Amino acid sequence: DNVPGGGVEGLKEELRRQIREAEIVVVPLSIYAENKDLVTFQLDFAGAAKKPVMAIKAFGDTLMMKRDLMERFGETVEWNERSMVDAIRRLARHEDTARWEVIEFTLD
Repeated sequence: DNVPGGGVEGLKEELRRQIREAEIVVVPLSIYAENKDLVTFQLDFAGAAKKPVMAIKAFGDTLMMKRDLMERFGETVEWNERSMVDAIRRLARHEDTARWEVIEFTLD
């Protein structure tokens, strides 16, 4: 958890810098169990910096999270490219991402 030469505070300062410059903070939910304090720090700073936060569930994940934690995310999406891109557009850029599936077929 320590950054060489900077320790935990050095890591936190680097995270602050990255979050300040980001449009959105993306949190894979699987890392929460590994380092609750660091993820909580990122969520706290993202909130203070008024940055949206998106959580991503791992493919097939059935991880249960506390409601107060889940409420801190603007959206929670599955590990799916379209879902992730659409959520980023909605949260960070306030774009409407309503898409329609187009299936082409021929009638004989």
